[in-house]
Formats: sequence, structure tokens, C-alpha cells
Amino acid sequence: MSRLSLVALLGFAGALVCSGCRHRLDVYFNAEGLDPASYVPLGEHERPQVVEVLDLQKALQQYRGEGYVLFGSLFFHGSRVSFDELRDLARRKGASLVLMGSARTGSMSRCYVMPVTHSSTTYTSGSVYGPSPFAPPVTFDAASTTTSVSQERFYYEVGVYDHACLFLVKSL
Repeated sequence: MSRLSLVALLGFAGALVCSGCRHRLDVYFNAEGLDPASYVPLGEHERPQVVEVLDLQKALQQYRGEGYVLFGSLFFHGSRVSFDELRDLARRKGASLVLMGSARTGSMSRCYVMPVTHSSTTYTSGSVYGPSPFAPPVTFDAASTTTSVSQERFYYEVGVYDHACLFLVKSL
């Protein structure tokens, strides 16, 4: 199901879109404004459930049949979000169930710059003879190490996804 049909399903005029904002998901949370007296609050030690689904509309109908109501929603565009991040957001907001639908829409290239240490060691040994033929030779062993640090660039790709998440609570 596309993000646009989900927006129509929920009656939104538009969806919030962000890129690379996983650490600020709660900014993009859209609350439904339910009366707290109309649903079962999440217990202090309860862990919200996160379910990844292929068809959000069908899953929402199934859970509504089990007594759940829509508590809030979240739409964003960015890198893959983890179940732990969604679970943490659900706990902060008070939702007991999160339905997550996502579709990969492409990828973006990233560059990671990392300092790399390079070292080179040169070993030298030999003998030095003095001006007098009666003086014993002096032998030596020496090592010289040169160290340098350069900034190496490592390129990689990150998948980009359209995410639609529905937060549900159990109605009374």
C-alpha cells in the first residue's frame, strides 16, 4: 500500500516527510486526540508490541476487530527504523501496539572519514672502522620508524524507505 493511500485512509491532508531523522521520530508523531478514559493505558512494565505488515489497511481492520483503536500515526522517509526505536516511541506516547509498513524507495551514498595510521620502519646495521689499523671496529644496529596519519574515505550505500506506522491502544 502506498503512503498516499494510507494518508487518505486516515483522513490526513498531508504526511510529514523527513530524511535522516530517525533519532527525532516523536517530532513527527501525529496524535489522534483520544480521551485517556476510553482506552487501556500501557502498564509501567509493559513492552509495546511492534508488528511489520505488508498491508497496513488489512492489519488495521484486523486489530480493530480485536478491540484496538488508532492512537496516532507516523509517516517519514529515511533510513530503516529499528523495532527498538518504534517500541521506545510507543512507550513514551503510551501506545501498546505499533503496525509498521515500509517500502524501499532507493538508496543514498554516504562517506565515512576515518583516520588511518601508516608506519614504516627502516633497519640499518654495519661496522665502522677507526683511523688506526689497531682499533677494533665498532658495530651498530639501528632502526628508524616513521609514522603518519591520513584521512581515508570509505563509501557505502544506505537504503532509503517510506515508512508508515500506526500506533494502537486497546479500547475499554
